[in-house]
Amino acid sequence: MADNIELNAGTGGAILATDDVASVHHQLVKLEYGADGAAAMVSASNPLPVDLVGNLTPKRAKISCAASGDNTLVAAVSGKRIRVLSIALIATDAVEVYFKSAGGTAIFADGTSPVPLDKAGASGPAGMVLNFNPVGWLQTDVADEALEVNLSAAVGVCGALTYVEVD
Repeated sequence: MADNIELNAGTGGAILATDDVASVHHQLVKLEYGADGAAAMVSASNPLPVDLVGNLTPKRAKISCAASGDNTLVAAVSGKRIRVLSIALIATDAVEVYFKSAGGTAIFADGTSPVPLDKAGASGPAGMVLNFNPVGWLQTDVADEALEVNLSAAVGVCGALTYVEVD
C-alpha cells in the first residue's frame, strides 16, 4: 500500500499525508502552536516553546558532624527554603537523629520519634539512605532557615545530601 490517500478519490480531492504501517494508513500530523487565529509550525528552526515551572539547580552538601544537639547541614539562604532531594547518613556508633529547620520545627522524625542509627546494629541500622526524589523528601519549614540534624549524643555522623533552594 502506498503512503498518502486522496480524499474524494476519483474526483481530484485533496491529498492527506499518511504513513503505511502494516497495511493501515496512519495520518501524519504536524505540531503547531500560537494564539487564537494563528498557527506556527514546529520545526528545528522554530522549536516548541516550553516554559519551565522552575529552574532549580541541585546542590550537594557534605555531612560531617559529631556534636550532641543541633548541627547545621546547609546554611540558611535568604528568601529560600531548603528542599532535600536525597540523603545518605552513616553513624560511627549508636545515636538517634532527626532533621529540623533552624527555627525549631522538626521536618523528618522528631525528638520523641527519632531515627535510630547504630554501627553495631543493636538499636537500628548503621545508616540511612533516602534515594533521589524529584519532589523532595523534606524541606525547611520557612524561608531563611538553615537545615539541621539533631544528634542525641556526641557521635560521629557523616554522609552527603542533594538539595535545591525553593521559594
